[in-house]
Amino acid sequence: MFTHFFAGCLVTVAAVPDIVTPGTRVIDVEVRMEARPLIDHCCVQRVVAKGETLSKIAISHRYKSSPNPTSVEEILALNPGLAPGKLSVGQRLWMPPRIPGPDTEEKMFVFVSSLWGGATPTRAYAPSDKIATSRRGTYSITLVPECAIAEWTKALEKGTPFEDYRKLEEQGKMKVLQQEGSQIMVWDESPVYSCVDTIKIKRSDKGQYSTELSSVAYDKAGKVVPQLRRIVKRDASKQGLPLILLPMMGAGWLLARRRRRQSQAECA
Repeated sequence: MFTHFFAGCLVTVAAVPDIVTPGTRVIDVEVRMEARPLIDHCCVQRVVAKGETLSKIAISHRYKSSPNPTSVEEILALNPGLAPGKLSVGQRLWMPPRIPGPDTEEKMFVFVSSLWGGATPTRAYAPSDKIATSRRGTYSITLVPECAIAEWTKALEKGTPFEDYRKLEEQGKMKVLQQEGSQIMVWDESPVYSCVDTIKIKRSDKGQYSTELSSVAYDKAGKVVPQLRRIVKRDASKQGLPLILLPMMGAGWLLARRRRRQSQAECA
């Protein structure tokens, strides 16, 4: 089981069997995110460091050139129930945008998901967070308006089906930025042994967000692998067997698990 904290909530996501396709191997993928537009214009979280107080965090949050420094009251408004004098190292706080918008502009809260193996670990985004590697190479940045934050949090706690999230997006209660990156599995013949993916967030003059990926691959000796050499083509005969075996292996695992549970129930 995987456990994740965000916005004061605890979300647990069930793991799936780790099935490795024959003829492939796992590589190291490091994911970085350049998210200054989100930090400037949205609410993201800050992880409390040793010696920090709420007043120090407020003073250091916005740029020195900002005409409206962050106040302790702004932070308290985003974190109901927060005790100003009892901050602890590692505690997560929602922070207001570094560049405050008009009072009529609704605040947006940022969450990050690493989609892999059927599970979706989700947590509120903090710039200091290490982005979890996605087995499928798929990442989602979700922007949730303040009016929908309670409904969004409740949906995550319940483990709402994907279709319900789609409805929330259609209703304008969330905006999803999805980015495809490097998968952690490559064919054995591939020269790639590690990758560094950088997801860059962009913001247009109209306030629309988008993502851009830059990826650098390295071989076993640590030398850069050109983009053209990263693509490995295999014969259809070699690809067919793993494609057939993969669903069979997954089905076999699920069947064995079901029989084991039935046996345990009978013994009880």
